[in-house]
Amino acid sequence: HDFGIVILDILYCYEENSGEYECRAVNKVGQDSTKATLKCMSKASLILESQLPQGMEGGLEKIQNLEDSMIRTRDERITEERGQAPVFTVPLANIDSLREGESAHFEGRLTPTNDPRLKVEWFWNGKPLKTGSRFRTFCDFGFVILEISPVYPEDSGEYSCRAFNEYGQAVTTATMKVQGKRSIILESQLPKGMESTIDKIAELEGLGQAPAALTPEADSGKPPEFITTPADLTLAENQLAHFECRLTPVNDPSMRVDWFHNGKPLWAGSRVKTINDFGFVILEIAGCYIRESGLYTCKATNKHGEASVSCKLQVHGRQGIIMEPQLPSNFRTGTESLQKLEESLYKREEIQADTEQPNPPKFIVELKDAEATEAGPAHFDCRVEPVGDSSMRIDWFFNGRPFATGSRVHMLNDFGFIVLDMDYVYARDAGEYICRATNKWGTATTKAKLVCKAKHDIVLESQLPQGMSGEKLKELEKGHIPEAKPEEKIPTEPPRFITQIESVSVGEAEPVHFECRVEPKKDPNLRIEWYRNGKLLPTGHRYRSIFDLGFVSLDILYVYPEDSGEYVCKAINNYGEDTTKATISCKKIPMIILQSQVPKGMKRSEALMQMEATIKKYTSEVHLTEDDLYEHEKKQPPRFVTQIVDQTSLVEMQSTKFECQLAPVGDPNMKVEWFLNGKPLPHKNRCTPIYDFGYVAMNFGWVYPEDSGEYLCRATNLYGMDETRAVIKTSGKPGIIYDSQLPKGMKSIEKIRDLEAAWQVPPEKPEDEEKPREKPVFVTKPEPFTTIEGD
Repeated sequence: HDFGIVILDILYCYEENSGEYECRAVNKVGQDSTKATLKCMSKASLILESQLPQGMEGGLEKIQNLEDSMIRTRDERITEERGQAPVFTVPLANIDSLREGESAHFEGRLTPTNDPRLKVEWFWNGKPLKTGSRFRTFCDFGFVILEISPVYPEDSGEYSCRAFNEYGQAVTTATMKVQGKRSIILESQLPKGMESTIDKIAELEGLGQAPAALTPEADSGKPPEFITTPADLTLAENQLAHFECRLTPVNDPSMRVDWFHNGKPLWAGSRVKTINDFGFVILEIAGCYIRESGLYTCKATNKHGEASVSCKLQVHGRQGIIMEPQLPSNFRTGTESLQKLEESLYKREEIQADTEQPNPPKFIVELKDAEATEAGPAHFDCRVEPVGDSSMRIDWFFNGRPFATGSRVHMLNDFGFIVLDMDYVYARDAGEYICRATNKWGTATTKAKLVCKAKHDIVLESQLPQGMSGEKLKELEKGHIPEAKPEEKIPTEPPRFITQIESVSVGEAEPVHFECRVEPKKDPNLRIEWYRNGKLLPTGHRYRSIFDLGFVSLDILYVYPEDSGEYVCKAINNYGEDTTKATISCKKIPMIILQSQVPKGMKRSEALMQMEATIKKYTSEVHLTEDDLYEHEKKQPPRFVTQIVDQTSLVEMQSTKFECQLAPVGDPNMKVEWFLNGKPLPHKNRCTPIYDFGYVAMNFGWVYPEDSGEYLCRATNLYGMDETRAVIKTSGKPGIIYDSQLPKGMKSIEKIRDLEAAWQVPPEKPEDEEKPREKPVFVTKPEPFTTIEGD
């Protein structure tokens, strides 16, 4: 709407947008309207016709026949092999020298390596190992690995790895000890010879002073109460479950909220998220499984009582393996031609492997010992043959144990060249490093030692270049030493003020200057002290004192009313003392300026123009007149010229405001207050009060249902009071949207459900009946496959 041009653009429309549109223009004098009709034709939601080019309609049947033949041949190839019980060929090794924050690495080897029914479980102190982002397990090709990064002192204990299949089981055990870091360092970190400075630091920090007593938080004295209850949920597997309720009292520090599943404490994990903040209690479970169905209970407890609410969660499972082809019924051919095309592009002629000769690994270049400083890099390299052996495996060991990898460790094995690089080393990295090469014909090893020189925590040696010792610097700093002068005679008389300081009377924030003269001015033992009201004058940037050759002065850059009082300057030496006194009288400046700051030449018409300009910033209608301007002689009580209006059709999260106009305008004693249902309206970031030159308003950024009620605006000054009232009614929105969000003309969801219902096999038993629990069984087994390197 600009310069008389009115436009309505609909970026994209649906069938339900069809209908009659009316544009209405309204002002103070009257209104007018114009109408138009929109018709929108809908498109098909699903493309059910075949998109294959002409001449390929029979390809779908060929694809189906080819897939069926591949399934039959796969089933025929499956053969049962005789199995054996698991055996650990390399057991786990103990770890005894870990520090908090480092990584732990357990590694073992077991046989058989190709048993599909073999299972591996880890235990800590006889209990199943808990899951988490710090724990990573690996079991493949006979290698069993557990990595914990980082480790804490509570991770210390016995770790067991149990491997079992239908023929038996095997167990290997190792221990780990983790040394914790001290949270608080109680020992002094000062170098030797500087222990006395700690006492001075304690005096400056005021360690001997008792801290002020903390005021305890206010206790509501009420037991917990749930205002709302979480709703029951029915979800499909792998969806997000969200439970939400509200709880009072909100700010109870002793409140504790616990969740239970079927009467047992709710498990902890990365999928479970709980929130208890400002009276909102939320539970979210990401990726729900069928086993998580049941009754969930939220229990709130404080020192005055407890309360609980319950809700149900039902999770429907999905079919684990989709056995039916997902191609449309008229797309059943084309697979043979596609497979032949792929074979012609990628299939190579079979290469007959030559007879292999035994060739165990051999290191042609051995590892060499290395030296490094702490925080510096370390490098090991060697060479091994044969170069192109695909069964070659390289392992690194540190002091006889598998070497723990990390972000600072880099390993390379390429064309027989083997490298171990560490970006930075610690003193604990010093020791013997072993590189072991293994293939199917044998094993070879090479060793080297790493020496790491540790750095001192405190550098006590001089860091100056050679030739610039501390003694030479001291001699240069001394410069020319003048010849000794004959000693002067020290005065032996008590101090005496020749001139006195004078009393002053100043205003707040003004400077003050005291000065006087004292004898004997050449007494090295003479000292000057300043007192205020019998106490030593405090130090600070406002106070500047000078004492030089008998001249004594005190400057206070700016004074406050509390600086008023008697000031004493005291001169003291070994033979006596003398004083001089003066007073400071500081006149206090009023904190609030109640007098009008308008220049005397400003007319009432100018004040009226300023009032109208201020109110027009907020509203177009100005009901205040020149008579409503404030005059001290009239003694005008408050009067609301306009009233606030009721708001009864608001929706949750909608914005609104109350506004009115108040006279007299410019009263310095005017006070405006807002109340909700007889109580003062609490300060919130979404509620903004305005009182500007007679304009009074309360802006609500967004409203909730609990904001409904009667609002009262009260204006008070020295001569009376006035009030205005209005009501807000807000309807809430549902917490969960159950209705379909698809437009009315889009019936695709019903068509999708019909197609899915046709594909699903009807259940043999009713859904309410619980299925018997069965152990998992692989219907098909992986088949042996032989290929050539590079395919």
